[in-house]
Amino acid sequence: RSSTASMRFAILRKAALVPLRVARRLSTAAPEQPPAPDHGALYAAITERFAQRKPPPQLQLLELVDGVRTPQDAERAVAAFREFSRPDRPAVKPDVSVTLLEACARVGHVDSLLPLLKDCKRNGIFPTEAAMDALQRRCEADGRWDAVEAVFAARSALGLVSSALAVDSYLGAHLARGLHRRALRLLEGSRHTHLVTAAMYGRLLAACAENGAGPVAKFAWRHMLDAGHAPDLDACVAAARAVSTLEDGEAEARRVAESAPLPTDAVAKAIAAALPELDTSGWGAAPPAGQDASNDASEASGVDAEEGDAQPDADAQPAETTKVSKE
Repeated sequence: RSSTASMRFAILRKAALVPLRVARRLSTAAPEQPPAPDHGALYAAITERFAQRKPPPQLQLLELVDGVRTPQDAERAVAAFREFSRPDRPAVKPDVSVTLLEACARVGHVDSLLPLLKDCKRNGIFPTEAAMDALQRRCEADGRWDAVEAVFAARSALGLVSSALAVDSYLGAHLARGLHRRALRLLEGSRHTHLVTAAMYGRLLAACAENGAGPVAKFAWRHMLDAGHAPDLDACVAAARAVSTLEDGEAEARRVAESAPLPTDAVAKAIAAALPELDTSGWGAAPPAGQDASNDASEASGVDAEEGDAQPDADAQPAETTKVSKE
């Protein structure tokens, strides 16, 4: 009996101690973190510290930049960055400017940041081209084409475009939105033409073929050859497919085959395989009937406008931009 009573007492004692142990654990748990201040309150705290001549830690700037969700948030972040990046204050790390640019591009508020970044270039607080490449590729991978365009416009204005990958990414942003004429102007008329490759023209011709943009393909092909870029067979077929939708499509496709810097019979064979409705027999034997090359110039104005293409090209920069890029 005594052993049974002892066991019961032990069980009851153990059960009674469980709530005490739980309560003890709860009392020693880490206290709840206070909620993060809203964006406006954080900006107010930063400006108050500067007004008191007690510069806040740069961690608060990073929190402000990370919290950008609206154009108004971006305005506050740019204003705070302007205070932090003054020459008489501790230098801000260059990657902060890249993070801020990404945040502004995400909400479509880059214009107010560009003058500030130009000042940062003079002050030594400036994003590297490698960081800008990574940012543009990230926007491209996410399919944020407006952000790709904003980032490219910014880096072009800041003189941070020296890689073909940057131009190719910007070209992809145009093609993804069906802006074939803007893509053509990028390849033929920008100050980055030394970075343009034959593969970029191939991308444009393939997009034109897929979307029936025959007029753009016609001029893209002519300019590709004039610029000295050698098309491969895929580009030849894409150009022929695109121009075959024009009024004199078969003759236009024949001009593509016979003007390509490749054996005409090989090009004609590839076009015939892709477009069996075309009669390619005799291609290369004699020049096709008719079109005066001078007509190209008179028709080129048809490539100057496109629906949804009211914005200026990012590579068409004012004189001030050229000055900055040479500093």
